Amino acid sequence: MAGHRHIRMLVALAGLAMLGPVISAQQLTIRLVHGKTGKPMTNRNVTVTFLLEEPGKTGRNKAGHTEESTDIVLHIDGTGSARVDVPANATTFLLRGGPKMGKEPGRIPYTDCNMTGSPLLDVATVLRQGFVPGNECSTRLKIGAAPGEIVYFAMPLPWWKPDFQ
Repeated sequence: MAGHRHIRMLVALAGLAMLGPVISAQQLTIRLVHGKTGKPMTNRNVTVTFLLEEPGKTGRNKAGHTEESTDIVLHIDGTGSARVDVPANATTFLLRGGPKMGKEPGRIPYTDCNMTGSPLLDVATVLRQGFVPGNECSTRLKIGAAPGEIVYFAMPLPWWKPDFQ
């Protein structure tokens, strides 16, 4: 009997070990791309707002879901991208430019070139196929996205344009 328990326990542990990769956190990659040149824009911030399903919550929004949100500010590195872990209960998210680097984070960090503004994106769809919005700064620039990747088109503010919100 004791031998059978050990075998069952080992089989159960092996099964859990195989589930490890399935349970692990999923990541999104945000690429900040210059809207005219297609080159990476570096050393800037992008804010990701995840909408989180709250199963035990009683209040519902217009779509009939129970949601809360969490903002995560990502620093775009020297390669023009940043990664973020998707919270386990996240269903949708949106992206916003900023906050601006430096002493005045409330100012406009860069021009948003995305045609859709900040659409609500489905986590599962982006993880499966990626997302590239329309680009208001150039109709000739063609860029693709890998699964789990979002392209965010932007342009630096010209020196003569005020950066007040």
